[in-house]
Amino acid sequence: METLTGVVRRGKAQVELDPETVGRIIGGLAGGAVGARIGREIGRFFVRVSSAGCEEVQSAVVEIEEKPAQEEPARVEQLTTREVAALQRGRSVRELVDILSGKSFNISWEASANYHTDWNPATPADTAIVKSIINPNGNNIDWTNPGSWPYFRPRPGVLKLNGRLIAVGIHLYPHDIVMSENPGPPLSNQQGRRITAAEARSWGLGATWEGKWYLGGHMCMYYGDSPSGRGEITTGFAKRMNDAARDAYSRGL
Repeated sequence: METLTGVVRRGKAQVELDPETVGRIIGGLAGGAVGARIGREIGRFFVRVSSAGCEEVQSAVVEIEEKPAQEEPARVEQLTTREVAALQRGRSVRELVDILSGKSFNISWEASANYHTDWNPATPADTAIVKSIINPNGNNIDWTNPGSWPYFRPRPGVLKLNGRLIAVGIHLYPHDIVMSENPGPPLSNQQGRRITAAEARSWGLGATWEGKWYLGGHMCMYYGDSPSGRGEITTGFAKRMNDAARDAYSRGL
């Protein structure tokens, strides 16, 4: 026989026996009782309790059951570009969480061991979620105007990949080519295209928009050590994107 002491609360008695079992009261037991003597009998425990401030001894039966296995929640990981690429080859649909808004959506994703990731929303519905992140108040916006989109503005995110949570830095300005079948308008193939001075004026944009990327088809994702198209990692835009991935790791989910 083993003896345990503790407080028993009516209807919610928990007699802790060992890490693998938990007691559940199935008899009538007065609240506030203390001093439980427990004897094991084929998976059941008979409990005799001396009520606080009373000589009366009560009895109750506690049934023992195994605790369900509790999986630890996945934690956000900071992986290198090569480590991410080693997890899976080929383009697939994955879930991306935008940490700042808390919204998630599916993306067409493929990693490279020597480059950052080019991605786009997987479907028009996913593109609509991206638009709702950019325009949370639901204002009437001309989405064909490049000025309606945040131009290469890094933000922290989490990529869900094979049951793991990967810290990433992303931006939400579609440019160049589309990486999947149908992300929805206005995303489209605009390979290498840049904004002309006349186009910038037609959209009411300033002169600084001349030469910037035309509104196209994909966004970018960095992992903390990813190179830009120019091979930069710790300078310029690449640094800000990689910093956003480190920010995502520090924030977690």
